[in-house]
Amino acid sequence: MSWLRAINVLKIPLMWRLQGTVCAVWAALFLTTASRGGEFVPLGSLPSGGFGSRAFGISDDGAVVTGESLILDGREAFRWTAETGMVGLGFLDDDDVFSAGSAASADGQVIVGGVTGENTDEAWIWTQSQGMRSLGGGGGGFAWSNDISSDGSVVVGLDTPTDAVFEGFRWTEAEGVVGIGDLSGGTFSSTANAVSGDGTVIVGASSSEFGVLNEAYRWTQEGGMVGLGDLPGGDIFSMAWGVSDDGKVIVGEGDSDQGQEAFRWTEETGMVGLGNLPGGTSNSEALAVSGDGSLVVGRSDFDGFLGFGFAFIWDETHGMRELQQVLADDHGLAEALEGWILTKAFDITPDGRYIIGEGINPQGNIEAWRAMLAPVPIPGDINRDGSVNLADFVLLKEQFGQTGPGLPADIDADGSVGLGDFVILKDNFGSVGIAVPEPSALLLLLCGAIWLLFSASGRRCV
Repeated sequence: MSWLRAINVLKIPLMWRLQGTVCAVWAALFLTTASRGGEFVPLGSLPSGGFGSRAFGISDDGAVVTGESLILDGREAFRWTAETGMVGLGFLDDDDVFSAGSAASADGQVIVGGVTGENTDEAWIWTQSQGMRSLGGGGGGFAWSNDISSDGSVVVGLDTPTDAVFEGFRWTEAEGVVGIGDLSGGTFSSTANAVSGDGTVIVGASSSEFGVLNEAYRWTQEGGMVGLGDLPGGDIFSMAWGVSDDGKVIVGEGDSDQGQEAFRWTEETGMVGLGNLPGGTSNSEALAVSGDGSLVVGRSDFDGFLGFGFAFIWDETHGMRELQQVLADDHGLAEALEGWILTKAFDITPDGRYIIGEGINPQGNIEAWRAMLAPVPIPGDINRDGSVNLADFVLLKEQFGQTGPGLPADIDADGSVGLGDFVILKDNFGSVGIAVPEPSALLLLLCGAIWLLFSASGRRCV
């Protein structure tokens, strides 16, 4: 999550409301609703007299979330887990009034963000052992951390090395804050919004011949900063917000003949507009992308909706869809989402399983949330536990030879459980739940195959 998106909170001060009791806060904090494999978790707020929160970053396994929460005298960065709930990360100095967590490492043990004091903004990194510490930089009075590599060793963000000069930076423990330059042409300025999993690819926006911070870019150590252009039509403007784990898929927003529009970029396709939600205005932004680049999340505006938008999810098959509707219809979360309006999706885990963002809760307050998507059924996963394993073989064995409609083990849906179903199970054995089957499991599966063959011919395996 970038500082540019963080300042959007200034547009909605009236949505932060004080709650009557602390117990109401804690009740919301620990409310979790799961159904049919999907899950929706409101993250609550820090218990300090006010109520309101936003989630910006998530660990790879979805267990750790970071963002900001309203407190009595400002806003404070938090780290959330199901076990601890929302825990404040504090500030760098006593006069700081605002801090926010932007992103988390793959294991959730390292968090980065920024803090605002009376006269300066500083980028920080947090660990359990060292707490919050400054990354340096900010000679011109401003620095902010926006993203972090999977192993926590590379941080990217925005720095002001001197007054009135903005420059994207890359930080490591060994080198400290190092500016990454900008595109040629125009006034010198750039911002680094996201980094690939291995820390080698950085994306953001830079000034160029088209104007100030007007062109999305892709940066590598070898190739430097390369502009990505813009969508066809409209004014010249593009901004990259997210990048896939391998750095090959970039998402963001650009200006097209439809207005501000979310985009997805690859070297093969260039910048491609993702459109807008049906019935919405021409105003959307893609904020994050899954590890393989197949899923994109963000926000799309809607006419007459108080200046807010709706969170969206995009894939190549379905295009852009309202995330709340997908969670309700495809993942059994209609009841859990009753009274909610999910306004923005900020991040998604590499496997596409968890999504975080902000929304308006049933009480009318801005609140952070985490959604877990139900696993996509795998051919051969008869018991729908997310993996094809020996438990599925046992179910197939029990139903082998049966005929009729609706048999769970009738994988190929031909009206009977037979060798064709076993072949499908065998071909997918080990998927997801068991990456590499143990030799003993393969041996048992082989023995089971022999048993099925003999059963089909009326013999017994001795």
